[in-house]
Amino acid sequence: LTKTEDNPSNNFATLSPATLPRNSGGTISNGNLFFGTSAAQWTTESSAFGITNGKYYFEVKLKDNGSDRRFRWGLQKNAVIITSGNNYVLCGTNNPCIGYRTGGESATQGGYLINNTDTALSDGDINENNAIYGFAIDLDNQRMYGHFNGTWLHSGNPSAGTGGIDVSSFYTVGEPLFPSFTVHNSNIELNFGNGYFGTTAVATNSGNG
Repeated sequence: LTKTEDNPSNNFATLSPATLPRNSGGTISNGNLFFGTSAAQWTTESSAFGITNGKYYFEVKLKDNGSDRRFRWGLQKNAVIITSGNNYVLCGTNNPCIGYRTGGESATQGGYLINNTDTALSDGDINENNAIYGFAIDLDNQRMYGHFNGTWLHSGNPSAGTGGIDVSSFYTVGEPLFPSFTVHNSNIELNFGNGYFGTTAVATNSGNG
């Protein structure tokens, strides 16, 4: 048995297969906490839990599942996650978001995403098999933070409230945002607060949903 902090009075997010995946290549498993595709196509999935204010954090483990592993992680608005159709990519055309992306397996750097704008990071290559990625959001101060294997990107420090990416151009106070993920030739495992990927305890920053 694996200890769980998730219970009726302390409920954590999971993915929502009733809404997505938008592409037949994507599959969801392990209590809606594993998601992925072996196909060379984008597919996107979101949580059913929306957030409107406060501070939140979640983690993702990326696992290779094809010849061009890559993925994106962040937050979307409700109007986007209920849209039908294939190949909706986080922060792609008609799919605004806030978040981060890896490059392809041969890329030299990743980027951060606001609405439909992609800005390169200066942190080097962040596409690594079995790496752990994090996302922290401070909706009260409208800043987001990402990390790669425990190191915060863009010189961010969410504990100190410094180095965060300004997301005020995307966020409308009181409008719910939903954790969302796009994969391509890859699988992801999610930690929204239990501190485990499957039955493996998280070794870096444990999630606080």
